[in-house]
Amino acid sequence: MAESVPGQRDARARRGARQQHRAAGGGRGRPTLNRFFNAGVAREIAATEPPRLVTAAGVFFHLEELHSAAEGVAELCRRGAVFCVQAIYLREMLRETAFDNIYHEHLTYWTLRSISALFSRHRLEVFSARVVPIHGGSLELLVVPAGARTVARSVTTMLEQEAAEGLGELATYEAFAARVQRIREALPRLVRRYTDGGKLVYAFGAPAKGATMLNSCGIGTDLLRCATERNPLKVGKFMPGSHLPIVEEGSVPDPDSYLVLPWNFLAEFLRRNRDYLEQGGAFIVPVPEPRVIDASNVERELALAEGLVRNRGVS
Repeated sequence: MAESVPGQRDARARRGARQQHRAAGGGRGRPTLNRFFNAGVAREIAATEPPRLVTAAGVFFHLEELHSAAEGVAELCRRGAVFCVQAIYLREMLRETAFDNIYHEHLTYWTLRSISALFSRHRLEVFSARVVPIHGGSLELLVVPAGARTVARSVTTMLEQEAAEGLGELATYEAFAARVQRIREALPRLVRRYTDGGKLVYAFGAPAKGATMLNSCGIGTDLLRCATERNPLKVGKFMPGSHLPIVEEGSVPDPDSYLVLPWNFLAEFLRRNRDYLEQGGAFIVPVPEPRVIDASNVERELALAEGLVRNRGVS
């Protein structure tokens, strides 16, 4: 998610078309249907060579044709396929106060209970469940026609955890909203402590979730000079709303501090930038509560971040 710099639109469109073609398997001899998946497409696939595995990694929370897609999955599963779906997990969003995962492309935020209710309407059943680290904590589920497999203990355990943590209770989300408000107030204050002292702060990364964080907190070019980014498709553009210019990582001198927007990759960033932190730099991390990581606590924070990633890989 980034706004365009005038004069670059045509070149970007050509690059995007080439990348879409490559991403769709163009030129590699792979049969590809350049269409949105739904029940009709599933029937077309099933009429040729029914698959043994159907995957939806990072797309099931984007779907507009939710029931048509689920019925398409059911059509293929009835012919012997197993469905593997990965989607942002609402439980982890609540635990991390990860409100920046809420933006226009994300249409649904799933718990195991809610997604199981969807599948049951299409005579499907989750038989295995675990949490994986991507997106700050995502569900990874295996699904088949109801009764086709023995339901693993991982499913019942996760449902019990959701109930114990009140994921079906309004009070849980009211508490989440209160925590979000505290971040919206505390994060600009923390950044301003640096800028009021004459120090320079950049955004580290320019993810879509970063637009939610910056705009919700009212952080713009008055507090941050720019956003540094590795993805060449974002370089030369601007963060939506805040209008921060996006520059290539390493093309400008390091600032006194970075506001880390893709915080879900914190462990990797701490390993990669340990020298910067040990030489006086600092990372400002916005969730679950705004905090500063520098030479005094980088080892402890790295151990915590690596432990969180490992724990999210456990069923």
